[in-house]
Amino acid sequence: MVTDDELMEINGGGWNDWLNIISIIGYAYNTATGN
Repeated sequence: MVTDDELMEINGGGWNDWLNIISIIGYAYNTATGN
C-alpha cells in the first residue's frame, strides 16, 4: 500500500523526471522516424 508521503514523493520529484525522460525519448523517436 502506498502512503501519502510516498505518493507526494512520486508526484513531486520523480514524476517530473519521468516526464523529462518521456519527452527525450519522444523527441529522439520523432527524429529517428523523420517526423
